[in-house]
Amino acid sequence: MAAAQNSPCRDEGPDMKIIELVDICKTYVLGKTEVNALSSVSIKIKKGEVAAIAGPSGSGKTSLLNILGLIDKPDSGSFLLHGRDITTVPLNQLSGLRRGTIGFVFQTFNLIPVFNAFENVEYPLSFTHASKKARKERVEHLLQLVGISELARHRPYEMSGGQRQRVAIARALVNSPEVVLADEPTANLDSRTGAEILAQMRILNRELQVTFIFASHDPLVLDAVDRTIYLHDGRIVEGDRCRS
Repeated sequence: MAAAQNSPCRDEGPDMKIIELVDICKTYVLGKTEVNALSSVSIKIKKGEVAAIAGPSGSGKTSLLNILGLIDKPDSGSFLLHGRDITTVPLNQLSGLRRGTIGFVFQTFNLIPVFNAFENVEYPLSFTHASKKARKERVEHLLQLVGISELARHRPYEMSGGQRQRVAIARALVNSPEVVLADEPTANLDSRTGAEILAQMRILNRELQVTFIFASHDPLVLDAVDRTIYLHDGRIVEGDRCRS
């Protein structure tokens, strides 16, 4: 993997940039101790890329992922979404932006146990105005895309880890987001299944032009992405590394 210090992996047109973070800082107070989770972090996320946020435990990966996912807000710095500065938008008003822009794949899948695969994928659509017919067509299409349409009526406990992860990916895509964030996507999978899941995400990235961002320290993940953003003690170190 070749290093490209402080340079983008490919040419960036004016309409390519989805998210830009500028000098983002985040501090958490734990009892009487202040923890500087992120310090002056600046990154650009482009349409269609597959990137990873890497670093040891405590490096700030999850904090950065939460800010990218509009789940948390920085203490200072700027968050630009398609060029619009949304830094001052209250956290409770970000849900609409998040729903239409960001999809999530959680480390522990976070599937609803009493729902089958179809219902788990469909659930986010219940908060939209999509018709029953449109929801059915969308869910069936995504289950087919991730290769588990035959498991539509199976509940999570009837599926393997890899199959549950595919349900989680389909659910993340159901609202047609521009960016999908995945926290340690291979953490609960064996290496073979993890490789299959990553290959599936690359296919979806190409076919749907969805940007994927992983938070991971798994070499399998880091070898599969276009660009790796390394964090250490809440700061970007070594620049962005891009695959040659």
